[in-house]
Amino acid sequence: MITKQESKNLNYEDYQDFFDAAEGFIKEPLRYDKDNKTEQEFKDRVKERIELCPACVNKSLWRQALLNNMHGLYRVCDSI
Repeated sequence: MITKQESKNLNYEDYQDFFDAAEGFIKEPLRYDKDNKTEQEFKDRVKERIELCPACVNKSLWRQALLNNMHGLYRVCDSI
């Protein structure tokens, strides 16, 4: 577990973990907002979502939750 003090030393401007998680990514399911319009794709909203982290939440846990929400269709290998 990362403590509050340790989390101050992390580089939150480094997005490599999001690039790694998106490797092989093809398409996510369409998401609709309350007006039944499709939302932006997750990869286009990453920085915006990170900046929405409330002060009461550990920022590293917030980033991990965002990574866990990267779901959809991925290319695993050429034959699959």
